[in-house]
Amino acid sequence: AEDAGAVAQNSSQTIAKLNSSQFLIFPEENQNQLPNGILVKSRSRSEIYLLENGKRRHISSAQLFNKLGYSLANIKILSDRELLGYAKGESLVFPDGSLLESEKDGKIYLIKNKAKRYITSAAVFKKNKFKQKDVVKVSDVDLEEYAYDGVVGLPNDTLIALVGKSTDVYVVSDGGKKKVTTDIF
Repeated sequence: AEDAGAVAQNSSQTIAKLNSSQFLIFPEENQNQLPNGILVKSRSRSEIYLLENGKRRHISSAQLFNKLGYSLANIKILSDRELLGYAKGESLVFPDGSLLESEKDGKIYLIKNKAKRYITSAAVFKKNKFKQKDVVKVSDVDLEEYAYDGVVGLPNDTLIALVGKSTDVYVVSDGGKKKVTTDIF
């Protein structure tokens, strides 16, 4: 950190003179940075943060906290001042592969590349080998953190046919379908 004298000599800015209460509004950068991976919260607020690279990253819900495998016993309590000494970083999000269910309407989404993809049916859920035990119920506020990125389809190499036209068989490939010659059956 530069000292005030050096800043004043090398800058055309004027230095604002503050009384002690005004001065205390501005938190000082923490001199003793805690290591990465530490969970912290302030004494006066309920928000929990993960420290990474000198920044505090908000953990937005109990569901996310639990999904990430954290324990309340590992949270370090800081003063508001100490907590504000860490710059605010991006909020944590559910990792890729997470299955999130809306508490409001029961729709289930797959998280992929920080976006949500809607799972359209129980059949699609089952064909993709998802497990109900991996589904986490979340609020719509949590779901709104993710951009909508379409739907989850059937996995590649799944055979499909249109009801009533059993002679036409297709194989799912890269989100599309290719007709399969029926003489292989």
